[in-house]
Amino acid sequence: MTGDGADMARLTRSGAAFFAALLVAGAAGCTRSESTGGPPPTPTGSGTVAPSPKPSATDAGVPYALPKKLCEAVDDTALKEIFPIGGGQPITDAPGLCATSRATPTMAVSFSVNAELLRDATWAERFVDTGRRLAKGTPTDVPGVGSAAYWVGDKNKVELTTSHGNLVLKILCETVNDRHRLPADVPARLGQVANATFMRLAP
Repeated sequence: MTGDGADMARLTRSGAAFFAALLVAGAAGCTRSESTGGPPPTPTGSGTVAPSPKPSATDAGVPYALPKKLCEAVDDTALKEIFPIGGGQPITDAPGLCATSRATPTMAVSFSVNAELLRDATWAERFVDTGRRLAKGTPTDVPGVGSAAYWVGDKNKVELTTSHGNLVLKILCETVNDRHRLPADVPARLGQVANATFMRLAP
């Protein structure tokens, strides 16, 4: 429909603009020189994230590629455990963006994953570092997710940013109704989604 098409275009443009802005800021303000890639961590049980294995110099530059439809590679099992009702067809399913929704009988959330391939792992980590510096609100690190990860948000919205190899993921979960509150373990669950998605996309 016309409304859905407008939403898809707006999501695609806003995601691309955000990545571009952070890349410019990272190139100007970051001096980090070493990469800390490594095999993607293995997701564990509900609300927890497995520790990230210590990276080695040989696997620091993991070269990812994105499928034509990102939703096929997004593993949202951890989110399905608390929001078991699917929202039907994705709102957007493109190489760099998957946007959909999930729900319980009493609450609905929007859920999206933005993916961006950067030149190498160092650039991806600079992107995450820059996002942490420029974040609105107080960023909270999420140990064991990708090479580095943090989240920002409040009772209604959680956005997690992480990288591994040359791939950056931004994962957003937000209540449709402002009167609803997200469960406290949503940041950890988005970390599981990120780790599982890194594993699916790993070459």
